Amino acid sequence: MVPAAVTAPRPPAKPVRLALLNDYEIVVAGLERMLAPYADRVLMLSEDLGRPDRQEVEVDVALLDTYGMPHTGYERIRMLTEDPRVRNVAVFTFDTEQRRVGEALARGATGYLSKAAPAKQLVDDLERVARGELVINMPPALDAKLAPPGPAWPGSDLGLTERESHILAMLTTGLRNAEIAEALYVSIDTVKTHLRSVYRKLGVRNRAEAVGAALGNDSFRRTARPNSGQAEQRRPS
Repeated sequence: MVPAAVTAPRPPAKPVRLALLNDYEIVVAGLERMLAPYADRVLMLSEDLGRPDRQEVEVDVALLDTYGMPHTGYERIRMLTEDPRVRNVAVFTFDTEQRRVGEALARGATGYLSKAAPAKQLVDDLERVARGELVINMPPALDAKLAPPGPAWPGSDLGLTERESHILAMLTTGLRNAEIAEALYVSIDTVKTHLRSVYRKLGVRNRAEAVGAALGNDSFRRTARPNSGQAEQRRPS
């Protein structure tokens, strides 16, 4: 039997118009650098999809990076799929939890893409999503510390892994340990273990000092739609 030929994804006639949804400038800048060699295939848009007055903006793929979003931001997927400016929605993540994939697809996402993928693979996947294909590209297991270079995350210069950085970002919004554990599908003990590592790397003693260190670090400052007031409304656990 002659094996079927494997063909590379056919690029669209025009570059994919891509909007990355993430509030951290360092993450956006990292993806821009990663995709820069493929400018003829992917065009990153800087427009804010959160502004309803920008009706003229049309996006082939809204790439939702759930970093730092409470409950991983999946509630935003439904809103994006109902936005007439957005043609397709894909999640961009290190999270390999199978339930996460199901939640994303159930809310209307047509792409679930790994941050561990090299740039060329990501571009190929984005083009497929832009054509309306269902694309799931997640390895069966992934250690963020071993992932190939991609968009940097806040605190990476301090030695934080992305999972530690993600938990610290959620901590700054006022979420309690139990809420973080629920959002990430991990145990409270796992959250506490990550937090102990965060405290050690930041040279702090508790969550209040950790939040202060994060808010005092340029890479943790949000550049759009901060959760104003949320931290004050919750009690730490």
